[in-house]
Parts: sequence; structure tokens; C-alpha cells
Amino acid sequence: MLINLAKRLIKNKKIKFKVQIIIIGNGIKSIFLKNQIQKHKLTNIKFIEFQSQKRLIYFYYLSDYLILPSKYETWGLVANESMSMGTPCIVSDSCGCANDLVLNNNGYIFKNQNENHLYSIFIKSFNNKKYKFLKINSLQRVKNYSVKRTVSEILR
Repeated sequence: MLINLAKRLIKNKKIKFKVQIIIIGNGIKSIFLKNQIQKHKLTNIKFIEFQSQKRLIYFYYLSDYLILPSKYETWGLVANESMSMGTPCIVSDSCGCANDLVLNNNGYIFKNQNENHLYSIFIKSFNNKKYKFLKINSLQRVKNYSVKRTVSEILR
């Protein structure tokens, strides 16, 4: 899905040189993804090997958005992690965190496996003049999801 997003973005003359997609990890599809990047000569997408949690925070901090296009995700803890760095999320509606954590004022939810919907949200997010508020709201929203609060709610 991110490969196709990168292909479409490179054709968009307004943002062609302004967007870089970074995929982080060593999942089972990493070789396939790397081959697709080379095959399509995509210069707007980079593949970075697995990173420790300590190093991931730098990527979250430097990113404008986290995109989580999972077909299925029980929760999607990376959304919590990125929001704790003030990075808004664009997540599929198949992520458990979508309806609880990601709201209109701190990120976006797209329909699972719907590349057109992801693309339109991405374009919308790129032109969002309220981006600063998305960042602030992400930080505020994620404060409601802490280990301390979880333990407290379980004990209650």
C-alpha cells in the first residue's frame, strides 16, 4: 500500500519533492518491498532496517505523520509512541487504536486497503493548515493512555 502511495505522490507535481516515506522494520515482506522500490525507481520512499525503541523516538520526532496501513492490528502501539512525540497518525480502520486513540483533531483514519482513501487523506493532511493543532492534540490525547492509568482502571 505504501509503495502505491509513493508512486502516486511522485506523480503529484505540487508535492513531488516535498514528501519522503520511510518504512522501518525487517518484516517478512521487507525483501519484496525493497525490490518494489528499486523496480519502480521510487526516490520518495526509503527502507530502514529494524530500530530499537530508543532509536525509534527520533524517527517519530522527525516525522510529520505516522502511517499505519495494517490489514489487522490488535491495537497499534506505534500510534501511542508516535503521538507521545507529537506526531499525528494516519491509521487504517482495522487498527484497534483507530476509534479510541485517533480522532479528527489529532490524526486521520482511512478505510482498510482503500488506497484511494489513504491517498486523499494524505493529500488533505499535507495541506492541513491546522497541523500544529494536530501535534498538540496528539500529545494531549495520548496522555490518557498510560501504564499507570491502565493499572488504576484494572484495579478499580
